Amino acid sequence: MTLARRWGADARWAAVLALGPDLVDKPLSMLVPVFVNGNTRSIGHTALAAAIVLAALVAARRRLCRPWFLWGCWLSHLALDRMWLDRSPEIFLWPLRGGFPPPDQGYLETYFNPWYVFGEAAGVLLLAAFVLRHGLTIRSRLADFLRSGRLS
Repeated sequence: MTLARRWGADARWAAVLALGPDLVDKPLSMLVPVFVNGNTRSIGHTALAAAIVLAALVAARRRLCRPWFLWGCWLSHLALDRMWLDRSPEIFLWPLRGGFPPPDQGYLETYFNPWYVFGEAAGVLLLAAFVLRHGLTIRSRLADFLRSGRLS
């Protein structure tokens, strides 16, 4: 039994919220790099965004169910991104500490950082294990999951 099902939350929302900060920030870094100072961690990785997400989840609690669990999915992303290291606290506390700092490293240095490689590999392995465990390689099960958010 997955944690989302045990808590009565829709696993689709849990997945989207766990990826939420990157779903916000990666397009921003490509579309308006001047606003985010070329950084791929920006608005989605802030305490302000986390508070807005929590408010939206609480407002939609009758429809979504378990807003605290779903908010934990968003926060887990911030924890796994280690927002307390390097210049990340400046991002997390935006706009209180000024604008977004430039990235500490270039794109290639970031992508070949051992922590980054380990984190991304672990994420891919966890996703693969989830898909295999719940039989989501079978088209009918995947369609049912995408339609209902329930795992069989």
